[in-house]
Amino acid sequence: MKKSLFLSLLTTMMLASSNAYSNVAVVDYDVVLEKSKVWQVMKHDIKEYAVNVQSEVMQQQVELEKVWDEIKKARKNENEKLIALEKSFKDGRASSQEYVQSQKKKMDTAFVKARKLIKRKITNIVKRLAIKGGFEVVVNANQIIYFNEKISLTQKVLEILDTEIPYIKLQFVEEK
Repeated sequence: MKKSLFLSLLTTMMLASSNAYSNVAVVDYDVVLEKSKVWQVMKHDIKEYAVNVQSEVMQQQVELEKVWDEIKKARKNENEKLIALEKSFKDGRASSQEYVQSQKKKMDTAFVKARKLIKRKITNIVKRLAIKGGFEVVVNANQIIYFNEKISLTQKVLEILDTEIPYIKLQFVEEK
């Protein structure tokens, strides 16, 4: 990180000092990502999926509570039914925990894949704008202490990204 920051600053300073300042542009990837429609929709979809998972887990917990109530009743009688109920409860609890873990893994995987796709798209947009604008260097704004907003491509990249990919269908599947 420090090495890339140093190299970015060194490159920027060299270009600025050699009157090539007009050939340098800046993009704030984080701003483009956070403000893009596709990112907002993706975050909404993941939250919606999480709410659905939580609802399913709550339903499982209601069923487990019923089994637990039966266990309490059976304990008074101390019979074989108690052993079967306790096994059913433990199995149900383990199954519910496995389900939650698998759903969290699916959400994480979907998030990571979508983020990579969006970042690749941002990079391609930046490359196209750099070629079109005649920029020799485009630096991530997070690696620069100060820059004049005139050389920022951030808003233009955001506008193009929102136009080209306003939505990504998340795929919540098991990672093999």
